[in-house]
Amino acid sequence: MAKAKPYFAFSKLTQWFTMFLLCCFVLPSKTQTSKDKIRLLLILDCSYSMYSNWGQETRMDIAKKKIIEFVDSLAKLPDIQLGLRCYGHTTLYRPDRNCEDTKLEVPFDAAKSNAALIKKRIQNLEPMGTTPIAYSIGQSASDFPPLDSFNNRILLITDGIEECQGNPCQVSLELQQKKIIAKPYVIGMNVALQDQHQLDCIGRFFNAESPELFLKALYTAFSDMQYATTAQVYLLDDFQKPTETDVLMSFYDPEGIERYQWIHTLSNLGLPDTLILNPRIPYTLKVHTLPPVESKPIILKPGGHTIIPLAVPQGTLQLDLSGKPIWFTPSVIVYPHKKKQLLNVQPFGTQVKYLKGYYDLEILTLPRLYKNNVFIEGQSVRHIEIPASGAIRFIKANPGTYALFVLNGTQSRWIHYLSNTEGEELVFLLPGNYRMVYQALNINQIERSKTLDFTVTSGMNKTLPINQ
Repeated sequence: MAKAKPYFAFSKLTQWFTMFLLCCFVLPSKTQTSKDKIRLLLILDCSYSMYSNWGQETRMDIAKKKIIEFVDSLAKLPDIQLGLRCYGHTTLYRPDRNCEDTKLEVPFDAAKSNAALIKKRIQNLEPMGTTPIAYSIGQSASDFPPLDSFNNRILLITDGIEECQGNPCQVSLELQQKKIIAKPYVIGMNVALQDQHQLDCIGRFFNAESPELFLKALYTAFSDMQYATTAQVYLLDDFQKPTETDVLMSFYDPEGIERYQWIHTLSNLGLPDTLILNPRIPYTLKVHTLPPVESKPIILKPGGHTIIPLAVPQGTLQLDLSGKPIWFTPSVIVYPHKKKQLLNVQPFGTQVKYLKGYYDLEILTLPRLYKNNVFIEGQSVRHIEIPASGAIRFIKANPGTYALFVLNGTQSRWIHYLSNTEGEELVFLLPGNYRMVYQALNINQIERSKTLDFTVTSGMNKTLPINQ
């Protein structure tokens, strides 16, 4: 009875999954289009490593049983065509491996279901050779009949990575760009963590870490195919080109719940990377630039591809110190022009991107510096440079009141109070002329207030004793 529990659980899963997909395919829907039809090519790894044990059985035996159960479920659905391609199953594994060992075993047939043929062929497969994933994906381009009414999908099932120096990620991308297939799905059979990234770039990757999770991964991938839709986010620069990238973006549903969050990236060809989204939800896209930019509501077409353009021209603010910098590095509070809404705090010595526009800067030095109406141009760098501060170490002989002024000709302006305790206090000041006005506590004669004038230069490190 203990051995029967996993089979019973998966039988219930199969029944539920079949009923769920029947409802999705059969019930009428205003949003259903011809592209909801799926032509699914299974690409099965039959390399020699599939003989290795996975739990109580070999990987190949588990794959056979679970794929047959999966195909049985799909056979009950309308508008699904199935095909089977295998690799590593015609030539024995040897040093001069056959890197063209792949074959379309069961082609698509529009007139009838191929489920019976696929199940029969899978039962007779034996692992033999190597793993030519890239070549197999490339050869699959000719497996799909030239019909526009179907969404062509690949479901690759493998226990390992490419062994023939091919580039399966590049081959997959080329087939997608030629509109031969939509983004593939890959089921890993407990693939090692360090190898998963080599499969993840092929398409949507699911790793079944145990035999019990393998069938669930198959169902999850197929369900995702039916609901998923592809999209590209074009972040436009000043010239309306999609070159802006490397910025966080979030997709929110109508209730404001964050559904997806990614760092925007460009592919090796310099194009925005393709996303897979659930089209049943209208989204609002928020791009977390400085300041952030939000799109209008986005409606995706199920089974199609949508380009989402958003103008986010950015320039760079670069903050530098001149003179002889010491260990003190000031920061800048950045505000949108004429709006006291804190946008960012940026340290000197850094570069940060901002949307093209005007900004007000509050530089956190002593004395404070303000630079208003600073324009940052798209695709350019705006430099802001200030002199490095000097370090003054005040030695206070007594508790008291210590007021610091900056001198400008005959004028003075208060900028800072030191603490009213005795002892040592370090203050960083911009280059210039200063005056300390001070008086010890418990001295009640105003005329006994004292002054101390001093000069600060960039990089200075000086000690000033203050005696009452």
